[in-house]
Amino acid sequence: MKRAWLLVAAGLGAACVRIPATTTVPVSWWAFSDPGDASPTQSIAASRNIDVALTGWIVIDSATYRPVRPYEDSALLSSTARMAFVTTYQGGRHHPETIRGLATDREAMNNAASLIVAEAAGGGYSGLVLDFAGMTARDLDALLLVSRTIRDSAHARGIRPVVIAVPAADTSGYPGQLLANVSDLLLVLSFDQHAKGTAPGSPASPEWFGQKLRARASEAGSNRIVAAIPVDGYRWIRYGDASRISFAEANRMLERTGSYIERDPVTHTLHAQVDNAEIWVSDAELVGILVRDARRMGVNRFVLWRLGGEDPRLRADPDSQMIRRSR
Repeated sequence: MKRAWLLVAAGLGAACVRIPATTTVPVSWWAFSDPGDASPTQSIAASRNIDVALTGWIVIDSATYRPVRPYEDSALLSSTARMAFVTTYQGGRHHPETIRGLATDREAMNNAASLIVAEAAGGGYSGLVLDFAGMTARDLDALLLVSRTIRDSAHARGIRPVVIAVPAADTSGYPGQLLANVSDLLLVLSFDQHAKGTAPGSPASPEWFGQKLRARASEAGSNRIVAAIPVDGYRWIRYGDASRISFAEANRMLERTGSYIERDPVTHTLHAQVDNAEIWVSDAELVGILVRDARRMGVNRFVLWRLGGEDPRLRADPDSQMIRRSR
């Protein structure tokens, strides 16, 4: 196993919380990046300590049920395993009707699974993440059937793990125990506690993160969980009107305005008022707390979510300029 990317296990100076000595299972660090964004690729290359890069995209076309790869994957790193998202996201939204339709046509479903796996193999992806958002409890049979079919096809070609992405809180549409039976791992999307459409606040407070992750671990087992951890944040202009902001962008805003950022004592998240806007952003210290709490539950796989927006200390780069702190 490679050296822990965040250096959390060894402690990151005063910034990160030391992992308890009783935790002996090595951390597996994964990284997610938006398609078409060059900065995550640079972050991956700079760290050299990521075990898995989630950089590929395979979209199931809603009209033909055939897989397409709409983005070129530039993260062709020989030392890092790469995985691809299989998704119904197209035209600005997810298409749950695609999964429903596939489930009613076994021939189309089997063909789609075969083509998806062929795309993954051709792209050099070692595993898949099934990202079928927008499903409801009434769609459970369809979700289970399509997921199982893709998993079996992938395993037959030696592609694994096959991971199912599940919302942190929606246990009716995405019941962890059942989905764990048709996948190798569950990726818990434990971020965006506060985001676009909500009041300003932490992207993932330790209390909320721990509550959601503990519930998912009790469903599937902590050794089957991959926890997504936000490494960037949001800027709110008003209630619900939020846009994603990177650590570096927040730093530049603070430098330009002479403002200072403070750590919220309840959520341990960096918080500032800048230019009539409210900023909440993650950093190495918050990530360290979330990882510590998750490891105490027995969770040892983590996805740094939306790489490219992270605190430079998460790349263990001592020369990076740190964000301005409160006096």
